Amino acid sequence: MTKLFDAMSLEEVQRALTRIVAGDRARNNESERLEFKQDRTGQRDVTWKQTCDLVASSAACLANASGGHVVLGVADDVAGIAALTGTDMDPKTLRRRVWERTSPPLTVECVKLDFHDTSLLTIRVLGSPDVHAGPDHVVRRRFGDEC
Repeated sequence: MTKLFDAMSLEEVQRALTRIVAGDRARNNESERLEFKQDRTGQRDVTWKQTCDLVASSAACLANASGGHVVLGVADDVAGIAALTGTDMDPKTLRRRVWERTSPPLTVECVKLDFHDTSLLTIRVLGSPDVHAGPDHVVRRRFGDEC
């Protein structure tokens, strides 16, 4: 039987968010198991489906390595509390969209996280024995902090 790899803990995610609020940039806290994404829905005609596809691509990339978390609602190029841009995305909708837009379908856990009065979504991804492609049908694997 193939064992799935354990994803990082929510406490590790919260420690990274604390460093960001203290003045660090999100990109400096990304790792092999942690990715931050800004929800740009409504900005420059970005649709909620495009935001879901962005998360699905990152989730597939993490699943092809050792798993981890995608945190939606954090700008990776901004320092301090301003990096917490938040999201109104429904966790059930995002979970279903990730499953629909990855091949083979990838099941993730989406949980709301209120951090410093900002609503974020944490998307927990387990490492998978399968190889997953994102919505663009390209297979990516996380190396360091890049897909």
